[in-house]
Amino acid sequence: MLRRTALIAPLATALLALTAACDETNSPTRSDAGGLKEPGRSCNVDDECGGLRCDQVRKQCVCSSDEECAELHPAGDFIFCNNFTGRCVEQVAGCKAVYECRAGAYCDEQVRACRTRKGFCESCSGDRECGGDADDCLLDDHLQALFCGKFCTTDSDCAEGAACTDVAGKKQCWPKAGKNCKIFMGCIPDSKKSCHSTADCADVPDQVCDPGSGVCVGRLQICPFGQICDSRSKVCVDACGSDADCVAINSNWRCVNRACEPIGECAATPATSTKPADPSGDQGCSTDKVCSFNPGMTVGICVPFCRLDEECAQGSVCLPTSDGRRKCQPGCRVPADCPLDRTCVGASLATVGTCQGSTGTTCQADTVCPVCATCDLTTNACTRRSMRTEGFCRTCAADGDCGTGHCLQFKNGVRRCGVPCPPTGCPNGFTCNEICVGGVYEGYQCTGSTFAECIPVDQSCTNLAGSEKCAE
Repeated sequence: MLRRTALIAPLATALLALTAACDETNSPTRSDAGGLKEPGRSCNVDDECGGLRCDQVRKQCVCSSDEECAELHPAGDFIFCNNFTGRCVEQVAGCKAVYECRAGAYCDEQVRACRTRKGFCESCSGDRECGGDADDCLLDDHLQALFCGKFCTTDSDCAEGAACTDVAGKKQCWPKAGKNCKIFMGCIPDSKKSCHSTADCADVPDQVCDPGSGVCVGRLQICPFGQICDSRSKVCVDACGSDADCVAINSNWRCVNRACEPIGECAATPATSTKPADPSGDQGCSTDKVCSFNPGMTVGICVPFCRLDEECAQGSVCLPTSDGRRKCQPGCRVPADCPLDRTCVGASLATVGTCQGSTGTTCQADTVCPVCATCDLTTNACTRRSMRTEGFCRTCAADGDCGTGHCLQFKNGVRRCGVPCPPTGCPNGFTCNEICVGGVYEGYQCTGSTFAECIPVDQSCTNLAGSEKCAE
């Protein structure tokens, strides 16, 4: 615990206080004399908040959704819930509704960010997170956890090991009896490349060298005994013992390394005297399919065309090929198509862009910026916060040196300024902590006045090398 006239609560308490501690200038003034259902009203239990939640650290009613604020303010002014302060405000940064996100994404109102919708048997908390409009978030009674189902009309619409089941009057793909969503969670196929060390496996992601067999295998082996990871669907399937096991499923499949695989269905080919090179392998497929390779491989299988960008891996989008097919190819249309430390450059309505940027400089979120920096979403650039002009980690002797913040004693006796928590949150590596001024903590209760200020998570304003985390 930090000690001086202004004391900082234990970090666990501070993290709970984060949702209600920040000063919100956009929120209308509230008092205890207000309505029962009113953010900011004093409380001891949830029942005193008329449907809102009572923050047990601040002892105030706080909102938890935009719907609650819209109900409180039918005039349509303070209709957004600030997740940091628990107050209803006129505007918030980030997305506010699903229509602000690209196709195949939803708005996560808890963090105000667009998230890619989840596929079959991925964990979920609500229907809106699941892939299609008719895909539901369902409870697995055995695992006591929620997973995405998939709308279907017949069993053929579902993955191997799943069946089209009637769930609450709707047809959904769901694991068959004796199976559960753990087997559909996206296993890592073994590349089976010969190796002497894990360095030999680096050309295929998430592989390590198995010294016993001398081949590269998936880093995480999640499939139960008797099953292997199918390289096409990335799900655990029953291992084959002979070609007959695979022919029973598809006459073109054979048993290879205990997995059913199509034999030489398509492959990248070099140029010959009579044919040009075909690095894509598409010419080995029928005209309604394209050749899909596993990472690091040149032999693949023919798969149907992609339809949406969301079907493609990050950093690629669904594009037409020169011969009229559609497949996932490198590129982007919006920043969300790129990793968080890159942004989409050169994209327009008619042109596909490229993911560009550099780690520590380009950003789509604070978490990929250096410590004491925030992400400017208008420029997608990390901006280091300043000690001199903003007060972050400024050296101090008294509160007067810190403007609207307070002079705090961090670990090792170092005295630095805390900064009032902004509505958009603290910089990366900092946390919004409750400060007790003019009193002490008796249990979780401050006997003086409390303030919410940004301080380093590790209570140190310098990096391991001794340099300052924040800009001068």
